[in-house]
Amino acid sequence: MNDIVGIGLLPVTEVIAFAIVYSGFFLSFGNHVASALAAIVLVEVVLVLLAILVKKFLWQPVGEDHSTPFWSWRHLTYYFAQDCFFAWCRRPLRVLTGTVLANVILRMMGCRIGKRTVLTAPLTAFDWNAMSFGDDCHFAASCSSTASRTCCSR
Repeated sequence: MNDIVGIGLLPVTEVIAFAIVYSGFFLSFGNHVASALAAIVLVEVVLVLLAILVKKFLWQPVGEDHSTPFWSWRHLTYYFAQDCFFAWCRRPLRVLTGTVLANVILRMMGCRIGKRTVLTAPLTAFDWNAMSFGDDCHFAASCSSTASRTCCSR
């Protein structure tokens, strides 16, 4: 069921949300270009917030080191939250790649990221509760972020 929703339905939500918001803006303002631009921005912001809400409400850390039994409901909801993150946050994080603005989204998802830290591939920081970056870091895309903790400081 998670694969059907994660692979099949989550990517379609962007298109459906854009069509609804664009139609509403166009009916309200009557300008095609302005309606499309406003719809693109609003839909991306709403989808990022929706991904954050899915993670916050469906998956709550439990126990030491946020451990959970394998293939439990809690385990599957974490993967569903990751699917939402990849489907709904990929465009905004691509636009914000290499800036500290991407850290805002990652912090809301649960990453611990220090001040003035730049991630050149923010989508690789998807294991939010295990990722910890220090202050003044530059985490290059060629580095592996699959380590349980990555810290750098002066």
